[in-house]
Amino acid sequence: MLLSDDVVKKIMEWLTKVDHLDLTKLTRIEEEVKAHFPGFDSFYSFGHGPFLQFVTHHKELLEAIEQVLSSQSDLAGNNVSSHSVSWANVLDFILQCGKDVSHVSIQYCR
Repeated sequence: MLLSDDVVKKIMEWLTKVDHLDLTKLTRIEEEVKAHFPGFDSFYSFGHGPFLQFVTHHKELLEAIEQVLSSQSDLAGNNVSSHSVSWANVLDFILQCGKDVSHVSIQYCR
């Protein structure tokens, strides 16, 4: 099992590098963090549960995500299309999926 602090630190490094955040980017961050720690076949195998659940259990990660999404929203200004999703919706989605113990597919998140 990896130390939780090591995983948090690596996720924070990625979150500070991104200028926008969506579910695709979160998936990419999960993959990059997993790749950083060789010998693990999935994020779940770190021993801390699924990625979204891990994120929801660490206030500093949720705050970093909120900050990126807020900055992203500020940059978009009034040019936000009708198909955009607010940062509150993304955080809500993350919180809902974080409660799910399934690490196989995001389709099970409700």
